[in-house]
Amino acid sequence: MPTISRLFRYPVKSCRRVELTTAQIESTGISGDREYMIVDAEGVLISQRDVAELALIDPEELVSLAQPSDDVLDIEMHSWRGKGIDQGAAAAKFL
Repeated sequence: MPTISRLFRYPVKSCRRVELTTAQIESTGISGDREYMIVDAEGVLISQRDVAELALIDPEELVSLAQPSDDVLDIEMHSWRGKGIDQGAAAAKFL
């Protein structure tokens, strides 16, 4: 029988993890996991592979600055393509 000794989520893909004591599980996984990602001007994911310092960013602080705009962006993560919503100037300035 498997045992879970520690549980984490990553609110912003490639930023620092957040340890949980409990989690709500949805059809897509842990609630709040990887709901945000950082992209460049072309909408391509910026990950720790590109910028290792992303691991130092407190994702909860970054998410608290998010102010969703009406700007829908074409985004790309590895081979996946989809739509994303720009989270505003305060989040961008923080980054």
